[in-house]
Amino acid sequence: MQTLNCDQKVKDSKEQEKPNILFITTDQQRLDSLGIYGNNIVQTPNIDNLGKNGVIYYNAFCQSPVCVPGRACISTGRYTNQHGVSYSTGVSESEPKLSECEKTFVEHLKEGGYFTAGFGHIQHVKPYRGFDSLKLTGGKGARWTQSSGLPIGPGPLGPEYEEWLEERHSGGYEMIYEQRKNPDYKKFKTSIENI
Repeated sequence: MQTLNCDQKVKDSKEQEKPNILFITTDQQRLDSLGIYGNNIVQTPNIDNLGKNGVIYYNAFCQSPVCVPGRACISTGRYTNQHGVSYSTGVSESEPKLSECEKTFVEHLKEGGYFTAGFGHIQHVKPYRGFDSLKLTGGKGARWTQSSGLPIGPGPLGPEYEEWLEERHSGGYEMIYEQRKNPDYKKFKTSIENI
């Protein structure tokens, strides 16, 4: 049997008081497209379960209807006129950057002793600050109709996602890019078939 000293016991009890925080955002999804909010057609069991066992909001509002400024509002807790990110572009490399004097909630969490990590397609608010670990994929980007060899660079979904998808559906990663060549992809605003 291993005995802990007093310092270890105090540290362990303090760590137990701090809750884990999981902040999930979905991209371009209306409130009424989730089962937890009453949609009986779209199946969203995992998000519904998170909502049943977590916190859901029925009267929340976005401070900006534009993507990058809205995400900067979420990241900083401030209005667009306060944080200064007031527009979006069609090219992620030229998106407006958050001022160095602004602090994101991720930076606050890190300063509070949390290990912070971002995964997937996170908030577009650059530069990414306060993360201990980042494993990012790019946006859907209809401009990318193949995973490599285009003058605009490699496809933005990324090697981690490619590996994950290939383990589950061989050929699925390339299928995503192949579907983007279909005229319906642009017609239906980048919807793709379920693979």
